[in-house]
Amino acid sequence: MSTTLTLLVGTLVGAVATFIANRALERQKVVLQYGSTSNERLYLSGKAFAETARRFWHLTTEEGSHRLDEIDTLHEELRAAYPGVRLVGSADVQEHARQIIRHAYAARKFAAGEADPRGAEFEHDPRARLAGHLVRFLTAMRVQLQTPDPTAVPTLDLELLAAAPE
Repeated sequence: MSTTLTLLVGTLVGAVATFIANRALERQKVVLQYGSTSNERLYLSGKAFAETARRFWHLTTEEGSHRLDEIDTLHEELRAAYPGVRLVGSADVQEHARQIIRHAYAARKFAAGEADPRGAEFEHDPRARLAGHLVRFLTAMRVQLQTPDPTAVPTLDLELLAAAPE
């Protein structure tokens, strides 16, 4: 019994130490790459928002509505991440984030088999609109973070570009 307890405590201590070390390394990497804690906050909040939006987009583009609980959870996470982007993002970053929120709502309705609540306003389906604003959000983030060649689209974004309206 005491051997098991010792093993569990050792594992827990190791996991916590690894988590703290990884967090410190990520922070140092971001500060070195982007040069300030302000840019670090922008990077971290934008990264969390974009990752959630991308996962949301993937779920809403799958066939059927069997994952509506997951879609709803990600929609809540996306809406919760939005204020962090608003605090540190440029006007362009904030506008595309707002449009992502707006079209995510419509994409959620669309995935549930309901009518697109903004269908009369737009030509494309809400998932395509969401993809387009996600690509524009990522570009605006790269511009604000002063990434070299911010309009260059990484390979991972090609899937989004293909779905995005012009």
